[in-house]
Amino acid sequence: MLLDLPLDPAAKNSHGKIPLHYAVSGKNESAIQVLLKIYLKELPATSAFPELPQKKRLLFENWCASEAKAALFYSLRPTPHQSIDTLKTALRWAESKNNRTIASLIVDNIFQLIPNDPDPTYVFSALLHWAAEEGLELVLKVLLEKGEPKVDKFGSTLLHKASFAGHSAIVGFLLGKFTDPQVRSAALFIASWRGYESIVNLLLDIGVDLESKNEDGQTALHWAVIASDMKSALQTLNAPGTRKRPKNKTVNIGMVKLLIDRGAKVNERNSVEQTPLHWAVVRGDLKAIELLLENGADLKAKDDEGADVIEWAANYSETDEVYRLVKSWEQR
Repeated sequence: MLLDLPLDPAAKNSHGKIPLHYAVSGKNESAIQVLLKIYLKELPATSAFPELPQKKRLLFENWCASEAKAALFYSLRPTPHQSIDTLKTALRWAESKNNRTIASLIVDNIFQLIPNDPDPTYVFSALLHWAAEEGLELVLKVLLEKGEPKVDKFGSTLLHKASFAGHSAIVGFLLGKFTDPQVRSAALFIASWRGYESIVNLLLDIGVDLESKNEDGQTALHWAVIASDMKSALQTLNAPGTRKRPKNKTVNIGMVKLLIDRGAKVNERNSVEQTPLHWAVVRGDLKAIELLLENGADLKAKDDEGADVIEWAANYSETDEVYRLVKSWEQR
């Protein structure tokens, strides 16, 4: 056929386009496959494309999501200067075009496109976690066809990354791959903390235990009440004798209500005997406190130091309003 003839695949027509431009524009999978094999493996250093090095620099410095530049990227031979960021740019373009062929070809040639990377397996794993966190569903699926997902250096799975970023469609897809109850429970904690109601509902609908606890004994409701200030709250609430008053922050009432409506136990305790109401008092969110009390939260619940919620309101809340509110409920 034509490819059996002595043709130069890098030759340009009168518009300055190479064959791959047209293959990509028309999503001609067969042509793309054949041409990429030629460009990646067989294109000679001296060809009808003498200005190639300059075009490489321009491409890397001035990337834009166009078929022409995307095609040009794949016509370039691997160089020591190509990096994981280059692959991410190309994969993001493939996702934006919903072009599975291009995504697959990038993934198939990962180790060739970054020939000098000291740890190619790290590149693959890093791309997986990046795709999950960025919400690149097509790219993620293509990557998973080539290898198994692994946890990152912090112990996070792809499911955790997608839950953290709020990508419900990807969470739904990944649930088929992550069936460990502990992994799924961690996703529930993360989604509750981050306020993603659709993901919380999705997890609960497939049977994730609403009352499961993490290593510190917190349930999803604890996480929802503490919301986005988890680090400072843990330092404040779990350090006996050194407790300080954290700045008040608004609680995600919608998430708290959702969890209660789904059956969350409002008086469940963590490893130091604190209930969600203890945390709500420290946060100083009157609506959250009232919502918990209306649903049976116990004002007399004591932490591991013997302090009940009213004492917490007196000692750890920044406003008198919190103390007055809980005292008014005590007198009912």
